[in-house]
Amino acid sequence: FEKLGVLGDLASYHLFEIVVSSFLVLVVFVMTAQYAGTFGGAVASLSVMLYPLFFGESRFNIKDPLETTFYALTIYFFFLGVERKMARYFLFSSVACALAFGTKFNIEFVPFVLVPYCFVRFLPELRRYGVRVLTRIPRNIYLALLAYPVIVLGIHFMTRPYLWQDPIGRFLEIVRYYEGIGTGKFYRQGFIVNGWNTYPIFFVTISTPLVMLGLGAAGAIQSIRNVVRKKDAT
Repeated sequence: FEKLGVLGDLASYHLFEIVVSSFLVLVVFVMTAQYAGTFGGAVASLSVMLYPLFFGESRFNIKDPLETTFYALTIYFFFLGVERKMARYFLFSSVACALAFGTKFNIEFVPFVLVPYCFVRFLPELRRYGVRVLTRIPRNIYLALLAYPVIVLGIHFMTRPYLWQDPIGRFLEIVRYYEGIGTGKFYRQGFIVNGWNTYPIFFVTISTPLVMLGLGAAGAIQSIRNVVRKKDAT
């Protein structure tokens, strides 16, 4: 807008969201294609791209599509770090996690993905080698994992001026805000079950095309079977 005069100011701003959102589609394709082949990658990436909420909001929403992209990058780089035993991927994951953490607090749920994956992934080795499996992990990976939270919190605080005046107090304000949303104190009172806001589950269910729900359910069932039968962590 300012230098080239190609697009208007708002269009130029939204171009960033579209570019970042396109990386999500790419990451989903690459990761799925490595595991399930090109056709599987195409189905997965098209499902993400054509999901109505993502398809619509990737053109103007400054938080959710970006958060989803950084969330996916956090998982993908962590996955590569584990599978290839290379520290630099954990560092890449930490940077993506920091970007996600600075966008929204949804990234706090990423352990519900990574912890079960690591448990299934290393359970056979743990049974075979016991605690000695820890000695089989390269030292630089330990260093990268120790640096992980430092990088996430460091980038988060350095790039968020709101926190500079009172880091702890204002950080806790943000935590309380998201706690209020998650427990339904602020809105959607009709969907509160045992103190939890169930509206997101309801919304995803009614807004997802049936073909995606069907394919997703089939994939989930097959994935669980692979975990149980083949100990397939992915």
